[in-house]
Amino acid sequence: MLAPMRGKAALVAILLCLGFAGLAVACGDDDDSSGGTAGEGAGGGGEGSGDEGGGDSESAAARRELARTRIHLGLMATAHLADVDHHGLYMDFGTPARMHWTMGRWHSGFGSDVTAGDRDFTRVGTDARAWFHLDEAGPITLRFRGRPQGSRNINVFLNGQSAGVASFSAGDGVQDADLTIEARLVHAGENALMLRSSDARPVQGEDVATEIDSIWVFRGAPPEGELHPPRYTELVREVTVGGEGRESVVLRTPSNIRWYAEIPEGGRLSLGYGVASGAATIRVTATPEGGEARVLHEGPVSTAWADRLLDMSSLAGEVARVEIAVEGEADEVAISAPAIVVPIPEQALADATARSAIVLLIDTLRADKLRAYNPDSRVQTPTLDAFAEQAAVFENAQAPENWTKPSVASVLTSLTPTTHNTKEQSSSLPAS
Repeated sequence: MLAPMRGKAALVAILLCLGFAGLAVACGDDDDSSGGTAGEGAGGGGEGSGDEGGGDSESAAARRELARTRIHLGLMATAHLADVDHHGLYMDFGTPARMHWTMGRWHSGFGSDVTAGDRDFTRVGTDARAWFHLDEAGPITLRFRGRPQGSRNINVFLNGQSAGVASFSAGDGVQDADLTIEARLVHAGENALMLRSSDARPVQGEDVATEIDSIWVFRGAPPEGELHPPRYTELVREVTVGGEGRESVVLRTPSNIRWYAEIPEGGRLSLGYGVASGAATIRVTATPEGGEARVLHEGPVSTAWADRLLDMSSLAGEVARVEIAVEGEADEVAISAPAIVVPIPEQALADATARSAIVLLIDTLRADKLRAYNPDSRVQTPTLDAFAEQAAVFENAQAPENWTKPSVASVLTSLTPTTHNTKEQSSSLPAS
């Protein structure tokens, strides 16, 4: 989000490389928008997204309006940052989704991600930390799926207190280990999980106690019967509904998926939905921080794509949880190209093309301590304040990682950490 240009200066950006995710400031559009319009990817999505797709008039109207927007935040592209709840909150490891639970790699105690057969694991040393959110306090069961290496026992601490021991059996291979945790240890809101093991053994140069495939957080006791884990590797895929294939977030019923985002001015939620067979219902809500949930849309899901463009203007400027919940007799519901979109802005051209660019990087500085971002800040930075008055200030941006090295590498290369691969303490950018 750009603040209005102040003065007649050409486009200049202050880049502040901050030491934790969520408060870094970056230049350019969101990494998944590519400057394109929402009509290229949201709702109907690319070819086949004209009025002939979908079966109802509301879908056709949504697609026409969508052509006049651009993607602010592609939710499907950030599926690895979503909370997925299917009978319980599912924490997937060994995939990009595990960064969401461990807040990156920085001193988390988790090691490399490895694949063995059709399973993905994250290696765990003798001390590892993760975090997860629950709406309500109460007793929970943690189901650890993994395979022991140096130790069969995991000492579990929740919110700083001992919660018991999860133990794998003496057999080899992938196993489940359940641990019931009493209500007094569980918080409504963020919960801090610590895993400790007494023994580790060297595996390919790493000291490994356990390899974790997933941690499933059940409210109370786990449900009876066979359960199908909502694995990240199966979360986004192409689904054919009514003869039309679309790349989609695929949810097993009953499920909900949640993203957190700051809602922009003029923001709307674009999505399509359908089922290959059977019937289901969908409910879309947005909950501002500290507020009550607001229903954006609810209704039946059928075997034809339905496209919707949902107004979020009442939440502009607020951080909100965007949640899509599905249930019904259908095994799966496909959510095609969910995205937060905004109107295509009128853009003024610069008076002249810049020949050079100077990038000033300031490490571990909170944006809200600068008056350019927070006029009430007591910190005095008159030179930066004056510079900001003659510049374009980028008010809404996000770090690609939660520590310095990969974030700076991304600023300097315009590449994601998984592309430039500068993610470890010893890493350096390759010459290429």
